[in-house]
Amino acid sequence: MRTHSTYCTDPMAFAWTLVLSSVGSLLIITALFLTVNGIYRGDNVGIILLNILGGALLTAAATGNAFGEDGTEFIPFVILNGIFALIAASGLARWLRKKICGVGASQQSTAIDIQLESTL
Repeated sequence: MRTHSTYCTDPMAFAWTLVLSSVGSLLIITALFLTVNGIYRGDNVGIILLNILGGALLTAAATGNAFGEDGTEFIPFVILNGIFALIAASGLARWLRKKICGVGASQQSTAIDIQLESTL
């Protein structure tokens, strides 16, 4: 485990992960606040980008901490934040597909329903 003396001799070992995790947390909390209070919908591209960037920054910070002394305690956070960023990225892919192809989830289910009805 990193001790206080480690941070005193190498302050950058602490500073960059603190900055990354603070900014990443702020981005995700901002996205949550805007969504929960009905200011933006969850499928808004700005909200999606806030979540992707926030998750990526938290993943980077946790990864940096995981490579430190006794850093194995940060591996669950690397996994958690990495998966969070990937889920947000899947939202971006869905948004892009909707913008480029004009196909949304409701249109997909309607097409499937039509195909099922025609086969019955």
